[in-house]
Amino acid sequence: MEYVVPEYFIVNKNNSYECRPDYLNEIKPSVISYLKFRRRESGDSSLKNPLGENNNISLNTGEQTDTDSGVTLTHQDYLEYFNKTSLGNTDRTSLLLYNKLIYCMKHKLFDEASATLPMIKPDFGYPAKYLDLCHAIIGSVNNNYANAENTLNTLIGKEEYNRYYIVNMGLLQRKNKKIMSAVKYLIMGYELLSSSNWRYELKLYIAELNEKFIAIGPGIVKGAYSISTIKKQKTQKSFVESAALMKKTYTSDDEYIIAQAKKQINRIYDYLCTEAEALFAANKFRQANELYLMAYQVDKNITIIRKILSVFDYYTPDQKELELRAGLRRELTEMENEFRNTSNLRKTKSAKKT
Repeated sequence: MEYVVPEYFIVNKNNSYECRPDYLNEIKPSVISYLKFRRRESGDSSLKNPLGENNNISLNTGEQTDTDSGVTLTHQDYLEYFNKTSLGNTDRTSLLLYNKLIYCMKHKLFDEASATLPMIKPDFGYPAKYLDLCHAIIGSVNNNYANAENTLNTLIGKEEYNRYYIVNMGLLQRKNKKIMSAVKYLIMGYELLSSSNWRYELKLYIAELNEKFIAIGPGIVKGAYSISTIKKQKTQKSFVESAALMKKTYTSDDEYIIAQAKKQINRIYDYLCTEAEALFAANKFRQANELYLMAYQVDKNITIIRKILSVFDYYTPDQKELELRAGLRRELTEMENEFRNTSNLRKTKSAKKT
């Protein structure tokens, strides 16, 4: 692997940018329809059944034929389709040209990619952040390592946890035979990717979390929190797993995503505590403590540990619970000592300043 190219994007029904790795398959029927129209205009009758049921057209080479439909698509057909649609859709021109650029990059059509880049508005929306990365990749392909490295350094300075930037820097350094630097960036990229389910694009990772954990609302980072949805669709134990996965977004280079993830985690914590309080009020002490323990796994803090220990006094713990209580008491002591030490240190620093 010499470089990693960003993914395609669309504008969804909510008028926001959405990452679509399967974009080419999604537009394939439209490309075939366009090809049918163009060939009819030119009097070419070779196109048969352009919307056949099994259009398994591979795009790995310049020309591929689908045997079921008899359709042959080339890179030129796709490029012409991108050009035609971008001219006819002024509101989405830059986005369509961006997707054309990504198509060219993924299929190593670098001359066409270089010609397309200047046609894209540099501030048209979220995907535009990757235009400089594409410049750097093209520079690397053309052995212009210095400019590519400078561009990537600038990008990393702006977004130090961006997986595309980090991994491409590692690949560039490896190509330029700077082995130690390459290892540094590739290891960093590996660690970042392992925290996002091996997705380079965080928007795609967040979308997957939304789909998997619908219980926390229609959107982990943007949607409203729905308690009713949680009650209907998820067991309470899944809240702990949901919160743990959302904490992985803390490595994001987007402060908004981090803030919203923390907000959702706090809501899960509050919900579990509220449900536990209701059970406690109904004298269901063991069940209440089970929820308090889940809340503890979501957010370990002094208050929740004290609450769990106090509820233990209302029923007879079994052996496993006794061991758990002993462990929580030790942890509480450590946390309280750490809190006192931190407070004393702050007081000392404050006294020195005065």
